[in-house]
Amino acid sequence: MSNLTVIVKNLTFKSKKYLVIENSISIKGHIMISSPVYLILHLAGIALTLLSIGALSQQIPEKKKIYSITHGVGLLFVLVGGFGLMARTGISHSAWPAWIYIKLFIWLIFGASIAIFKRLPQFSQYMWWATWVLFVTAAYLAKFH
Repeated sequence: MSNLTVIVKNLTFKSKKYLVIENSISIKGHIMISSPVYLILHLAGIALTLLSIGALSQQIPEKKKIYSITHGVGLLFVLVGGFGLMARTGISHSAWPAWIYIKLFIWLIFGASIAIFKRLPQFSQYMWWATWVLFVTAAYLAKFH
């Protein structure tokens, strides 16, 4: 059994009043995470991943470990936030649309980029530009699927 709790708040911003409605679904006493939280987690993961790929493309050996850790944490945030958004928007885990498969493939390429930087450092600048092309593609798929 689930209960929907709706919280209504008045918010004043730049002398304009806004009505903010927050909701959370409670199942057996546990509060589930809302869509905006998953979205922030997803976007933070994207930022971490892109920043770490940019840093790894510079080939600085002293900072490689921290950039690699940031890369992995960013990828984890992207995955958890993305699947959380799928659950909150009602996308079935049994029948995914094609754009989800494309975004997962892009996520795998982002994950493999760290190996490309390590094994093929001469291609790091090309991979950096390819990362931005993949990012724009993923953003387009998310917005206009």
